[in-house]
Amino acid sequence: SPDILMVMNTPSYEKFIDTVVPGGVVVIDSSLISKTCERDDIRAYYVPATALANENDLHGLANIILVGKILKETGFTSYETVEKAIRKCVPAKKAHLVDANLRAIQIGMEQ
Repeated sequence: SPDILMVMNTPSYEKFIDTVVPGGVVVIDSSLISKTCERDDIRAYYVPATALANENDLHGLANIILVGKILKETGFTSYETVEKAIRKCVPAKKAHLVDANLRAIQIGMEQ
């Protein structure tokens, strides 16, 4: 069972919300999911990630915005580790996406 759940569509929310362990965290893209979490034994955060991605010309990076929110709320690792991971995972031919991904993380951390 997960300690942290990130959901970006209603079917996934409905399927997985009950799998989060008590004391866990769920981060919900409130641009795409209108449901509110009724569990009182987990922390739920609502971030309009898809809207934020579109407003900031970061199309397709709503998931990375949510990772930034998870980082802020849980401290599962350091920002430096996330930055290193992004730099390692983004292929050289798409290096321009490094800055966009880092901006998405920062936007998520501001929510």
